[in-house]
Amino acid sequence: MKRDYAISMVLLLAVVITLSVLAPISPVEAEAQYGPREAELVLKFYSNVESAYRALKADEIHMVLYDITAELYYDAIDDPEIQLAPILDYGMYEFDINNNYTMPTYPDVRNPFNDETFRKAVAHLIDKDKIIEEFCLGFAERIDVPVAAPTDPAWVNQSVVGDNYPYPYDPWTAKELLDAAGFVEGTTPNPAYDPDTSPDWASPYLRTYPADWDGKAGEDLDPIIACIRTDDMRRYQAGMDLAWHLEQLGIPVYYKTGTMAELYAKVMGAFDYHFYTGGWGLGRYPTYIYFLYNSRFWYPFAPNYVTGVDKYGNPNYPDIDEWSAKIWYAESMEEAMAAAKMAEGLLVEHAVCVWLWSSKSYWAYRDLLGVVNSKLGGLDNLATDLHVWTTDGEIMKFGIITPPYQLNILMSSWYYDRQVLDRIYDSFGGSVAPYAPARDQPWTCQDWAVGYFDDPIYGNVTAVSVWARKDIYWVFPVNGSIYGSFTMKDLTFSIWLHLAWRKSWAHDDLVDISWIKIIDDYSAEVYFTGKSYWFQYVPMTFVVPSQLWKDLGFADIA
Repeated sequence: MKRDYAISMVLLLAVVITLSVLAPISPVEAEAQYGPREAELVLKFYSNVESAYRALKADEIHMVLYDITAELYYDAIDDPEIQLAPILDYGMYEFDINNNYTMPTYPDVRNPFNDETFRKAVAHLIDKDKIIEEFCLGFAERIDVPVAAPTDPAWVNQSVVGDNYPYPYDPWTAKELLDAAGFVEGTTPNPAYDPDTSPDWASPYLRTYPADWDGKAGEDLDPIIACIRTDDMRRYQAGMDLAWHLEQLGIPVYYKTGTMAELYAKVMGAFDYHFYTGGWGLGRYPTYIYFLYNSRFWYPFAPNYVTGVDKYGNPNYPDIDEWSAKIWYAESMEEAMAAAKMAEGLLVEHAVCVWLWSSKSYWAYRDLLGVVNSKLGGLDNLATDLHVWTTDGEIMKFGIITPPYQLNILMSSWYYDRQVLDRIYDSFGGSVAPYAPARDQPWTCQDWAVGYFDDPIYGNVTAVSVWARKDIYWVFPVNGSIYGSFTMKDLTFSIWLHLAWRKSWAHDDLVDISWIKIIDDYSAEVYFTGKSYWFQYVPMTFVVPSQLWKDLGFADIA
């Protein structure tokens, strides 16, 4: 997700970036007391974590920037050259479900996953314990709501998790729910059914749409489009297992497998899927529930690609919209926690998605000193980038488990994109203490303060004052020459630039900004259209050099 990203190593400018698989990111020439200890970093891209780990073993890279699998862990502990750092990831893996009324492949037929009982039946086909024990080999922490496992339990609605989770693995219950909802067996033999090997709950015949179903009343179900990731074996196995259960119950499946890049447009852009083996890198607070599940952000390539609309184009879940918005617009942490629990309960009640696990694993590295194992994100953090150095005299090289989808400071949204971009562009903002994620600390933003303002249009609203450090400079890549100082004009321009592009990944964070008052080059006041405890962090966003964009003709700035 887009909140609380690690801030990058150095503040660099890259107007156009072209990276090959072995492209180095060149350093800034700085005085000895500033900047990272290592002068150069090379990022190498691989097809999966296994291939990146093989490169680590072969002494081709110094670190794998991803959690390793259980099989790789057992290899690593027998290799004296490999060091391991334990992590419990602030992320989640889930079955994302398309709740929309229709979908492009079947435009004239109501989507069966639009039916709540159908979704609940499918939820009963998912054996979370099996997924964690057999597919993750224990390197995972079960989750039942969209809250990362390391999060303070005070954020979690305990009435719908663990023993209280309402959809335990039970194919017999799934079968009963499908029958009760009208998805009964028809007369067409089920090609997946084998009387000798199929379980006793399996269906010998394909199931049909209910008798009153829009588009294909009483006809055989169309194949479910299962979008299953191949670049993560855990997700691949979980997706294949769910697809097998569906087929055994008489629900045909069309398998659409691929990497994140191959499935991105189909799932997040076209909403042309039934279920997807999804995953998110999240932040320290579950404000992300608002962005992931509120209908305000249900549009192509936005964070919410699951909740959808009904037959008449109205959002499916006004109750989830109400309570998820209350998380973001809460005026205190306590209000946000209470709203989050309500939203979580509704998400589970409606079976919008099925949340599975957060990773509990290890990161692997070699020939490095100074790594910092943050409680928020493991080794991939600002403190590591500033402190780490190699002990073998080689240029520092990190391995990323898949190439980035795109390198665009406005549009890039995926974790693998940010692993590159966050080491090229910096953000304006504070940072997070590595061993105390709840504690804010200064970075490019030296300080900030929250106040209130009586706006003639919006009433009493939040106003945030920000102060930048005075020793921040825009630096050209490769040669390290200085272009100029970072000022509040850069921050203001960057905010309005993100807001002008709806597909900008920072757009949704910034939409509540009303206007900005520049006090001087290093201080400004940001005014909002309402109140929120979280607005204090909103002005802390990705920034670009306004004067250079003007000089190059990219922007018309007075």
